[in-house]
Amino acid sequence: MYSGELKVVGFDEIDCDGDNKSPAYSAGIRENDTIVSIDSKEIKTAKDITDACERSGGGEITVECRRDGQMLTFRFRPAYSKSEERFKTGMWIKDSTAGIGTVTYTVPGTRGFAGLGHSVLNSGTGELVKVGKGDVASVTVTGVNKGKEGEPGELVGAISDEKTGTLIANTNEGVYGFFSGSNDAETEGKMIEMASPGEGREGDAFIRCTADKDGPENYGVKILHVDYGEETNKNFIIEITDPKLIEKSGGIVQGMSGSPIIQNGKLIGAVTHVFISDPLKGYGIAIGKMYENMPGVLK
Repeated sequence: MYSGELKVVGFDEIDCDGDNKSPAYSAGIRENDTIVSIDSKEIKTAKDITDACERSGGGEITVECRRDGQMLTFRFRPAYSKSEERFKTGMWIKDSTAGIGTVTYTVPGTRGFAGLGHSVLNSGTGELVKVGKGDVASVTVTGVNKGKEGEPGELVGAISDEKTGTLIANTNEGVYGFFSGSNDAETEGKMIEMASPGEGREGDAFIRCTADKDGPENYGVKILHVDYGEETNKNFIIEITDPKLIEKSGGIVQGMSGSPIIQNGKLIGAVTHVFISDPLKGYGIAIGKMYENMPGVLK
């Protein structure tokens, strides 16, 4: 998912003639600044910065940044790296967020989908990542790093280079977008009813998730607590009870967010978070909250 924002996440000293240096840092740019433009040209990707450095030929460039809501301007000369034989700013840029997540449901006819059940946050600032351009791709899960107390696990997989859809929204209740092709054939004969608001109850249920190369399977869980109050994505506390999933993953791991929670034959919600202190337990969001916040164009 490309956020449309270029965040400065660190600095590097360039091996140039004389002392090694970071021109961007020396000019006053700092971590978490957002690069907006260079020489009055809008910057959208890290490659745009590289191209601007090359065009400068070592001459002065003007970099406009946003910091805490204020616009700041910095001027400096990119330094020539002897080892890489090119001009560089000496700052590390993050222009995208990529990871494995699970689609919760699709909407037949519109190709709309919802996933994760929670927002994607900037790892440096904790702020909601703004979606500038979000690409969806297929993932082949190849393994899992098991979760344990104090250390959440994660799904391990290969992300395809082929784009299969587009994200249009990143919200507290999940991410939303379109699949590129028709999903009617995929859902035909496999659709289940969406639960009414407040229909999920304490008791047995199952989640549908991918924990290995064999693809999605159903795994038993128990809903320990239900709260349809103000919390947007923590309406259920669930516990993994299926020995097969416990053996595979140790419980809930990163990448399972969005896994559908099904009870009494109905879709009642999605897995959202794991308890760091106990990977067998985690939170889930009620399906009604995900659907209510789905952009109307996708419904």
